[in-house]
Amino acid sequence: MSAKINVPVYTRIISYIKKYTSALLLCVALSFVISFLHFGSLGMVKPLGDILFSANGSDIILKQLENCGEWGIWAAAFLKTYVFNNPYKALYIILVIALVLVVAKNLLRFFQEYLAGYITNKVSMDIANDLFAKVQKLPLSYFSKEGASQISARFMSDIPMMSKGLHSIFSKAIREPLKAIATMILALLINWELTLITCIVLPIGGIFLRSLGKKIKRNAKKTLKQRSNLLAILQETFTGIRLVKAYLMEQKLHQKFVAENRALLRYEMKVIAVDSATNPIMETFVVGAGVGVMLFSAHQVLSGRMTIGDFSAFYAALAALFDPIRKLADLNNLIATSLAGGERVFELMDVVPSIQDSPDAVVLSPVQKSICFEHVSFAYQPNDLVLKDLSFTVQHGEKIAIVGKSGAGKSTLISLLLRLYDVQEGAISFDGLDIRKVTMDSLRSQIGLVTQEAFLFNDTIAANIFCADPHHEDEAIYKAAQDAYADIFIQHLGKQYETLYGPGGIDLSGGQKHRIALARAIFKQPKILILDEAMANLDAESESYILRALETFTKGRTTFIIAHRFSTIQKVDRILVLDNGMLVGFGKHAELMKTSPIYQNLYELQALGGLPT
Repeated sequence: MSAKINVPVYTRIISYIKKYTSALLLCVALSFVISFLHFGSLGMVKPLGDILFSANGSDIILKQLENCGEWGIWAAAFLKTYVFNNPYKALYIILVIALVLVVAKNLLRFFQEYLAGYITNKVSMDIANDLFAKVQKLPLSYFSKEGASQISARFMSDIPMMSKGLHSIFSKAIREPLKAIATMILALLINWELTLITCIVLPIGGIFLRSLGKKIKRNAKKTLKQRSNLLAILQETFTGIRLVKAYLMEQKLHQKFVAENRALLRYEMKVIAVDSATNPIMETFVVGAGVGVMLFSAHQVLSGRMTIGDFSAFYAALAALFDPIRKLADLNNLIATSLAGGERVFELMDVVPSIQDSPDAVVLSPVQKSICFEHVSFAYQPNDLVLKDLSFTVQHGEKIAIVGKSGAGKSTLISLLLRLYDVQEGAISFDGLDIRKVTMDSLRSQIGLVTQEAFLFNDTIAANIFCADPHHEDEAIYKAAQDAYADIFIQHLGKQYETLYGPGGIDLSGGQKHRIALARAIFKQPKILILDEAMANLDAESESYILRALETFTKGRTTFIIAHRFSTIQKVDRILVLDNGMLVGFGKHAELMKTSPIYQNLYELQALGGLPT
C-alpha cells in the first residue's frame, strides 16, 4: 500500500536504529501483546451477542466449545457449572473480561507509543548530530552555492518531517497490521466465506493508496524546497534589517515573501488534498464491502446457518478492521512525506567534501622557515581566474601587507592560505611542504584570523576568546584580553568574562568586538596571523588600541595584513600588490613607489582623498 520504497534511505535509517535494537524489540513485543488483547476483547462480542439475543445462547456457546476437542469439553463444563448457571452473572463476567482486556491493551499501547517516541527522537538526534558534523566539513564553495538557509532547512524542516514518519513506523507499522491480522483471524473463525468476500475490496484500495502516496511524496519535496526559499527571505531580511529600513525595501520584500508563501500554500494544499482524500476513499471501499456482505450474512442468519452472536461478532470485527486499515492508509502518507524529508537529509549528508585530508596527509610541524606561492592560479567559476600565476615567498616572521583594488583577489589569497579552497594550478607550501599533503587541523591550528566582521558567537566573553580549546586556562584568557586591550571594558561588564553575548545577553560596539576577536587570535598563539581588513570600520580610538596590541603580538610571527588604509601598514616589512588577480609588485613602500605605477596610483588616490581602494 505504500509509495515506492526508497531502499537507500531505509537502509541509512536502519543503520541508525541498530543502536536501539533492544528498545525496538520491546516495541515489537508490545505490538504482539496488544494485537492479542485486541483479538480477545473483540472475541467477547460473540458470547455477549448469543446471551443477549438468543433464548438458548449459552447452549450455543457450550456446543461450539465441545466441538473444539478435549480442551473445549473441559472449558464447556467449567462454564456450565460456574458461569452459565445464571445469565446475569455470565453477562457481568463477559463485560468485566472485555473491560480488563481493553484497559490492558490501552495501557500497553501508551507504553509502546512512548517507547516509539523515544526511539524516534534518539534516531533523529543522532542523524541531526551527524549531519551537523558533516556540514561543518563542507567547503565554503558549497555554502556559497546552496546558501545557509537551504542548509538550515534540512535541520529545521526535513529532519522533523522525517521524524513524524519514523514515529508512525515504530508505533503503528507493526501494531496496526497485527491488529488487522488478529481481527481478520477472528472474522475467519466466525465465517470464512463472508471474510473472503470482504477482502476482495482491499487490493483495490491498495492500488489507490500507492498512487496517492506517490503524489504526496512528490509534493512534499516541493513543499520542503519552498520552505527553504521562505527561510532564505526571512534570513536576509532580518540580517540586513538596517539596509531594509534605510532603503525603504519593506514593501518589495513583503511582496516577495507573499509570492513565495503563496507558492508554498499551493504545494501544501496539494498534499492536504491527497491526504484528505485517503480516508474517504478507504471508508467508501470498506462500507461498500460491508453492504455486500450484509446482504449475504442476513440471508445466512435468516436461514439459521449463522447465530446472532456470530453475526454481531463478525460485524464488530468488520468495524474494528476499518480502524487499522484507516491508520495504515494514514501511515502510507506519513511514510511518503518522511521519505521526502529523508531523501533531502541524506542527500546533504552524502555530499563529498571537495577539500579534505589526503589519505597520506601528515601533521604539519610548527612553521619555522617560509611560506611559498608557486605559480598559483585559482577560479571560483570555470574559465574565470581570480588569481593568475602568483609566485612569491614570505620568510618566517615577516609582516606582509596585501593591497589592491576591490576584487583584485586579496581575500581569495587568504582563503587559499587557510585551505578553505584548493588551488587549480600551482602549489602553496609551508616550509617546503605542500599544504594539500598535511592535515587541515594541523594547518589551521597554526593560523590566527581576525576579519572585518569580528564575528562573535552567542556565548560568554570567555568562550569567545578560548573558542574550541578544551584545555584552556583562565589566566591565559585574561592575559589575551589584556594584550588586546579588551580587558579595559570587560571588567565593567556585569559578569565580566562570564557575561553572555548575543540574544539574551549584551551587545558590544564594533571596536569592542574587534578587540575580543583579536584576543581570540592572541589566545591561540598562532605561528601565522591574518588580518583581513580587521580595522576597516574602526573608530580612531579602537584602531589605536588594536595597532598597539599588534605591534607587540606580531613580533616573531608571520603576519598577513589586508588593509585599505595605508596608515595601518606603515610598519610592514613588504607590501604585496595585486591587480586583477596578478602580482604586480612585491617590496617595500619606497621601492614600490618607484617601480609600481599601480601601487603609486593606489597610494596617491588615498593620500589625496580620492576613491577608496
